[in-house]
Amino acid sequence: MMDILDKSCNGFAVSVGRREFIKRASSLLAGAAITRDLDDFRSLIPGTDNTLPSTTPQHPNAPLTVNGLPASRLGKTDIKVTKISFGGMRTSEPNILLHALDQGINFIHTSPGYQNGASLVSYGKVLKKHRDRVFVAIKEQPELLNRILPILNTDYVDIVMPSIQNISALRDNRLLDNFQQAKQAGKCRYLGFACHSNMTRVLEKAASMGVFDVVMISYMNTDDPWFFRSLRLASEAGMGIIAMKGLPPSRINSLKGDNYELVNYLCNAMLNRWYADSVMASMDGYQSVDAFLRILNGRIS
Repeated sequence: MMDILDKSCNGFAVSVGRREFIKRASSLLAGAAITRDLDDFRSLIPGTDNTLPSTTPQHPNAPLTVNGLPASRLGKTDIKVTKISFGGMRTSEPNILLHALDQGINFIHTSPGYQNGASLVSYGKVLKKHRDRVFVAIKEQPELLNRILPILNTDYVDIVMPSIQNISALRDNRLLDNFQQAKQAGKCRYLGFACHSNMTRVLEKAASMGVFDVVMISYMNTDDPWFFRSLRLASEAGMGIIAMKGLPPSRINSLKGDNYELVNYLCNAMLNRWYADSVMASMDGYQSVDAFLRILNGRIS
């Protein structure tokens, strides 16, 4: 049985056979119908086949670090974030968020819809005393920040990211007007958007517009080579790229053994070859935080 060694991921070896690797990759890359042999699977990954857009190192200079952890700059912004960041979809416990901050993670994201609003409240309890330790991104419309900021116990968020799933929403002048008003009032610094539908077309259009600083985008479309092209265009346009939905919940519920190995592999792929500046990981407990910290400390450069 042949072992697979991916040298482009810092020499990290996935010691499984061909068929087992295909089986695991199919379940891991949600939405990616990978049922072909390994050579076909690898041909979908930038940097492994000349027919696809090749990736070059995103950060050719000396590696950035924040709090001793590997970090990236989000596009053209002045925000330097840890390469794995904290997502609030799966927890409403402030102590878990605080544990992540204490371990050095400095970028957090939440939304009013997470945990029926409890995630927002838990973030507010932490930010009340620790706002200066983190960058905060919120999935919300700019004009609604007035009702969000008091719950978060902060005067501003670093990135406001409304949900945008089609090109017409990108072109809505009201979004840009509302953002400029919120920015001038000191309530937000940068404009981004969150996208989990029509990712390729929406991202390509956003890259051409030059008005969005950051995108948080679903990585469930990794069976589409054109998706990687849109990521490259966004990166070249100076947009910061935050990967979401690239780590299926069925695997991150228990980051041990094979689950850890495969989540580790995907984090490396998204960060080192698939243009992401940071992976937004939903962490639901102390063990989950610690497992992602091991990935940051041991595998990602």
